[in-house]
Amino acid sequence: MSLSPNAKLHEIIVHKSAQKEFKRLPSCIVRKLKEKLSNEVAHDPYRFKPLSNPYKGLYRLKFSAYRIIYKIVDEHKIVVVLAARIRNENTYKNIPTYLPS
Repeated sequence: MSLSPNAKLHEIIVHKSAQKEFKRLPSCIVRKLKEKLSNEVAHDPYRFKPLSNPYKGLYRLKFSAYRIIYKIVDEHKIVVVLAARIRNENTYKNIPTYLPS
């Protein structure tokens, strides 16, 4: 799939709780996750898996054993990263909410 030169990318915004989670991950993983966000999610945020209840409206990006949970705010052309975690039994617990202002 190619984007037209005039296609506007979604801006990636990292929620403050996700910023803290990124700091706890290995730097090589953070680098790869940020590359996937800017090279893939910004271009087409809907291509990744939508989550089901109780997380309806959120999406998941998988990379190795890591997960990025994000929300798409189309009216503002932004993607808000809500969580950056290693996959385990707590991956989908306590995901923050985001309400655009």
